[in-house]
Amino acid sequence: MPKPYVYRNLDPEHQEIRLLEVLPDKYHKPLKVVIRPTSLHAKYETISYAWGDPTPSARIAVSDGGLFSRKRYLLVPAQTEAALKRVRLPDSSRVVWIDAVCINQANDEERGQQVAIMSDIYRSSNRNLIFVGDEDGLVESAVGDMNLIYDEMRLRTDDFTAVRSVLYYDEGYYRHSEESLGVQLNLEAFVDLIGRPWFSRLWVLQEVSLASENRCYAGKYEFDLLFVLRVAAWLNYHRTSLPTEFAWNTGFRNATMLLDHVDHQHGIFSTKTTRRTLYNLLLDSTLRQTSDPRDRVFGVFGLPGQLPDSCRHAAHLVTPDYRRDITEVQRNATRYAILEENALNVLTLVNHSEASLASDVCSWAVRLGGNKDDEPAILQWELYNAASGRVVDPRLVLPDAGLHDSGILSLSGIVSDVVVETSEAFAPESFHSAETFERALLTIEDLASRRTTISKETMFRVLVAGRSARSEQLTDLEAHEMAASRDSCKVSRLPVSEELRLRISTFAWERCVFATAKGALGLGPAVIAAGDLVTVLDGGVVPYVLRPETSSYQFVGACYVHGIMDGTAVQEGQKQIFDLRAEMMHQTTSRVSIVRSETKDYLTSRYGHYSILALVSVDVTATFAELVLDVLICEARIPLKRRYTSPRRPWHPKYFGTFFHILDATIIITAFILDVLLKGIVDDISSLVIVLRLWKVVKIIGEMSAATQARLELLEEKVIELENENEKLRGEIDILTRMQEQAESTSTQ
Repeated sequence: MPKPYVYRNLDPEHQEIRLLEVLPDKYHKPLKVVIRPTSLHAKYETISYAWGDPTPSARIAVSDGGLFSRKRYLLVPAQTEAALKRVRLPDSSRVVWIDAVCINQANDEERGQQVAIMSDIYRSSNRNLIFVGDEDGLVESAVGDMNLIYDEMRLRTDDFTAVRSVLYYDEGYYRHSEESLGVQLNLEAFVDLIGRPWFSRLWVLQEVSLASENRCYAGKYEFDLLFVLRVAAWLNYHRTSLPTEFAWNTGFRNATMLLDHVDHQHGIFSTKTTRRTLYNLLLDSTLRQTSDPRDRVFGVFGLPGQLPDSCRHAAHLVTPDYRRDITEVQRNATRYAILEENALNVLTLVNHSEASLASDVCSWAVRLGGNKDDEPAILQWELYNAASGRVVDPRLVLPDAGLHDSGILSLSGIVSDVVVETSEAFAPESFHSAETFERALLTIEDLASRRTTISKETMFRVLVAGRSARSEQLTDLEAHEMAASRDSCKVSRLPVSEELRLRISTFAWERCVFATAKGALGLGPAVIAAGDLVTVLDGGVVPYVLRPETSSYQFVGACYVHGIMDGTAVQEGQKQIFDLRAEMMHQTTSRVSIVRSETKDYLTSRYGHYSILALVSVDVTATFAELVLDVLICEARIPLKRRYTSPRRPWHPKYFGTFFHILDATIIITAFILDVLLKGIVDDISSLVIVLRLWKVVKIIGEMSAATQARLELLEEKVIELENENEKLRGEIDILTRMQEQAESTSTQ
């Protein structure tokens, strides 16, 4: 019986890799392969595909190519087997490199070593073979439509030489044509093709950008990858004439962005002035899938232009090493991205939900998990210059080793303003209908009128983050048109136009509007709160919101504040250093602050006032009830031992022998707990010291009262004793009197 294949360790010093020789046979026949360790100088092709279920479920026959080698077998994922069968030749061997087989996936150290040279592996290959998937009946239609669209694009871009000027603005973001597409397209077939898992894989960014040629296999069809990506880009150019659900399709967006990395002649990275940075690679990978979130950094490391000379001293931060945990990788990636650009662009990718802000994740580190619930839509910030050209101080971002806490990111900048009030966040359902959007817009207008003196035009500037529909600076005329449209709708009692609602949704989705102490209006993260600071940090094109804590700050997110986006704020504030810490160091404090804030909001509300009045009323009523009972008991001349009242010493256990005293103690303890929640434990302990000093005086007076009470009790007991003796004597006298009367009666007789 064949035994399992056992991997031999590779030599990392000589950059050794394994290659797979796929022996010839027909498609349906079982796979037979030979695994050989070799160098990067060998001739081979790489295979790019989507793993799918990573469970090793398919068996392939393996040998090491030796004369006396024994037959072995290796279990691989089902999609690995399907990819190898699809590229297998019927009449000759094919030497390939495929990750699931050529890397020992059970050895983390080897994985790290091989991932570190992954860029060299794909760069040295003759060709990259892409297995998109099997035939499903729609591939033929999709390929036919793509040929027509490709021909139209060729004609309109002068044989693709004008692709860059037609598809992109000078700043690098996409243009959108007002013209309709000149070809009838079967959207279902095309979406089915680009919606396949391969187009959403993270690793394809590195695989396709480094390969000299990329050949796709979809069922029985073969085509160049550049062919399908150019079609996707042309459809993106005409997206205004396509259905909305198609324009936001994840596969379509991934295919469009992928062209930037594949078209080395006319793509966005084809010029020397535009290079790949970790920031834009992280941005491109936002919608891509990976089984290990650390691959969002390791999977793009080593792409062309990704390691400039100015940043080589920090390369160790992002060198693939799967022995590092996710927290360390996220922090290191954020530091590296800041150093690479000498700017804070990467911090615009840091978005929080209430859950993530209160969790133990590092508040300033970019999150690599790809959780869409925690990541609102990312704005494009290229149009702004809040820091007025001031750059990051690299000595703060990456201090000398051993002299800093890895959880601290120090940045310089100024405090521009303070948040005083926020609106409710624009939830997805706010844009579902004209009615829900109208309610949300009314709350924004109310906030703006109460807290600021800005115009309607300025309010709409804030809602669209100062950007036009063409992703340019919003002009005064466009802002006036939006305000006029709103006023017209109010007069005619009609809902806001769908066009305006969609424009605002692009920028305000899962964000909130806030007012500042200086009367400005801004658009910021949904988790922003009153008391947060609006800061302008060196190297930041936009302001950032920070939450002050005891000795540091928590990073909340990027924001738009009208009036300070062009650098005017940095001329007014005083520069200081902000130490941003990992949230885990302040988790308890933050939760207490939240409870304190909620308690304060309740107690200052109408129902809170009613609750306090009710509590005080019950306490006063109980006090008067006890007083009345004491008076009634005293007037009735009930003996002390039969009285309802308990000892007057509060430290005596018997003090709590009555309902009234228990109620009084409960109200006192409740008041103290509320005081702690509102003021904080430190402030309240200071107050408690004063209370205890007063209590000492009360205790002395109480002791004196207790002594007097004790004497009175002794005297009363003596009186009772004398009264008992008197009663006894009276009884004896009565007996003697009766006996005397009986004696006299007898003598008389």
